[in-house]
Amino acid sequence: MARLRSIQGGSTIVEVMMAITVLAIGASGVVALQKVALTANRNARNVAIANEVARTWVERLRADAMLWNHPSANNPVPDLDDDTFWLANHVLDPNPGPDDWFRPTDSTTMCGIHDIFGRDEACGAGKNPQGPFCVNLRLSWVRADRRLIRTEVRVFWVVRNEGPAALGVDDLPCGDATVPPNVDTLAENGIVRVVHAVSAVTRNEAP
Repeated sequence: MARLRSIQGGSTIVEVMMAITVLAIGASGVVALQKVALTANRNARNVAIANEVARTWVERLRADAMLWNHPSANNPVPDLDDDTFWLANHVLDPNPGPDDWFRPTDSTTMCGIHDIFGRDEACGAGKNPQGPFCVNLRLSWVRADRRLIRTEVRVFWVVRNEGPAALGVDDLPCGDATVPPNVDTLAENGIVRVVHAVSAVTRNEAP
């Protein structure tokens, strides 16, 4: 009887293998869920940082517009292109096209490229900004009297650089400073993600 109880209390190799299989299936599900959670968290963080970068540039354009305060009754000479920095020589007629985006740059300290924390990356000679966040602006007149400017900001970053439409090494992360990449096509192919911000600025009413 003691021997019979000993045999009945053990586990066969089949039972052990079945237990290991069930454990492996459960563990693979947990690993898959963890991978999905990490990817979702990374995407959410990138969207949040891109939105903050977009808001930063909206505020920069608003601050720049504070220097636009002519013409007026006492000074009929416009100073939009003389006193502003980011707005100067970039405001287009209404209904701008997809090729009218530009990357804002002062050629030394800022070039529309931001690091993983959303901070401006230094530009100029000897600098190699890595991104991943890229900024483009598009500025256009809203009113016929040219007193209101529509400001559009888009921030994009590479998520999967694969396929025939992928960016080349020389175009990473943000393309050429004077000719930005075709972001709409890149977004359609899942290569980049894009965040947009739209606002408007007006001139100061000088006496």
